[in-house]
Amino acid sequence: MGLANPGVKAEVIPEWMKGKVAKHKWLTGGVVFSEVPKSAAGKIQRKILREWAKRNSQQGKLKL
Repeated sequence: MGLANPGVKAEVIPEWMKGKVAKHKWLTGGVVFSEVPKSAAGKIQRKILREWAKRNSQQGKLKL
């Protein structure tokens, strides 16, 4: 898709989207994490991401 810009703040993205996409497509939530777990081959380890999401939802921090 595109290159990540590490200098972009999470608060700026919804404001940017308001001018670009329809309201029903706006982001309403999400998960913020500092790194994506990858295998030695460079593949994203979805199992670990699911475990993180499950742990956060049990603590009341995330809606799935």
